[in-house]
Amino acid sequence: MRRKTSSRSDSAFGTQALCCIRAALLACIATAALILVLAFLLRWDVVPLASVRFVNVLIKAASACFAGLLCVRFIERKAWLFGGFAGMLYILLTYIVFAMIEREFSFSWNAVSDLALGFACGMGTAVICRLLSDIRSQRK
Repeated sequence: MRRKTSSRSDSAFGTQALCCIRAALLACIATAALILVLAFLLRWDVVPLASVRFVNVLIKAASACFAGLLCVRFIERKAWLFGGFAGMLYILLTYIVFAMIEREFSFSWNAVSDLALGFACGMGTAVICRLLSDIRSQRK
């Protein structure tokens, strides 16, 4: 007869998933703030109009890293996976929000590459943070 799995592991996964959702939402707020700063810089002619695409990718990558950083702070096991999931969830949320603003949902390969970018940035940040915390704990 098989044993039932404990509800503790299920609740741990639920807590980790909520942590990823919270991190993605906070990264969306950070993205809105960074886009507002970019709009002011464009208005004051500090940033040339030709660099908007490049700065947009930088904002996406930085916010996905921020989502991974927020997520990994509270997760001990498989932090790289949940950090990548938080980055990917952030990209998905921003895609939905901006598609609702523009009132146009269209699937393209750019969306898939953005999801891969979000996963890679979130995962990379989670791995680096975990390595730094391990190094810090070994020195003590």
